[in-house]
Amino acid sequence: MIPYDGISHHALGGPSHTFKQNYTEYISRLITNGPSVDVNIRMQPNSSPHAGTLLSLIFAFSFSRDLQRIGYNPTVNLDLLDNSNSTIETINALVYQKGLRAAGNLEENLGDFYELAEILGGRYQVPYQVRFERDLMGQKGMSTVIRDIIRDRDMLGDQLSPSHRRIMVRAPCPVPNCGLVEKYAKQTEYDIEHDCCHFICPHHGPFTLSIENDSSRFQFNTELRTLIIGRFYSSSAKGYIEVSGSDFAGSWQEQVVWRHLQSPIIILYTPLIVDWSGSKISKSLYLRKEAYGYLRQAGQEYLCSYKVMKAQGKKIDVLCDEVDLWIREPYRLFRAYTLAYLHLLFEHPEQLHTGLIIFQKDEAEDQVGR
Repeated sequence: MIPYDGISHHALGGPSHTFKQNYTEYISRLITNGPSVDVNIRMQPNSSPHAGTLLSLIFAFSFSRDLQRIGYNPTVNLDLLDNSNSTIETINALVYQKGLRAAGNLEENLGDFYELAEILGGRYQVPYQVRFERDLMGQKGMSTVIRDIIRDRDMLGDQLSPSHRRIMVRAPCPVPNCGLVEKYAKQTEYDIEHDCCHFICPHHGPFTLSIENDSSRFQFNTELRTLIIGRFYSSSAKGYIEVSGSDFAGSWQEQVVWRHLQSPIIILYTPLIVDWSGSKISKSLYLRKEAYGYLRQAGQEYLCSYKVMKAQGKKIDVLCDEVDLWIREPYRLFRAYTLAYLHLLFEHPEQLHTGLIIFQKDEAEDQVGR
């Protein structure tokens, strides 16, 4: 192990030079729709939230409280993507999936998200609501956006899905206990003249959804859903801020999504949480149960699961204090953080106010080797 000297911890670069302070004030100047603001964050409840998920959710609440400080009335919208993929299979050379709700796996981790929203709503005194995809896509006016997307499907398919060159508008089979969705929408047929879309279940045959009346039943891949929500909120009567992990920044959001929005939405990116190799903490945690086994062996599994964090008596306040520091000193936002850094925060909470861990010289050799 190489001992850390504590000298160059927050090397400034890019936006951290600009946003050394007053980040919230700057963002507020981009809000043009009055004092009421929706702060939206979308999450897949397919595992107990890991450290990256926790920090993004905390950021939405902490930033909203800071908006209150300067006179805004924010509401945190926690949108849980209950149709995110749970199972997948190939039938007649087509790929089908079932969402968490259809597969019966939704409840396994849902309580963690409700509990966290209640804890954070209380800590930050910010109003919030938990929504599902049907609530998000069923909002008044969403059908107009979906209709426009379908009209532009050739151009958007080429831009948003270069591997398949089609938009992925899909829907679950309505037959009870089925819910199969054709993943890549190869069989989806669009009938703008009659304002509907046609789908086929491999077991129960064709079915049709009305664009005007069934918007809450439509499903989309991540890229298309992001664009649809962006278009919907770009003309909203309320201010809109989206909180997203920084892995979506740059080439994806700005170069792909924004080019298809007349009024670019406000997106706040949270720092990427990475492992020892620099790879982000990812969904492989639930897709492959053996993922991050080395953390379990080191007693750090709590960074991969809120359930384990609670069981080990770790306080989420440690992460909240760190995120609050990001808000007060926003140059800390524009970088990545490792799991090793977060573990040190839990091990040495008395030094949280510094935002970095500096050991006494006579303790450094022993402590760094732990």
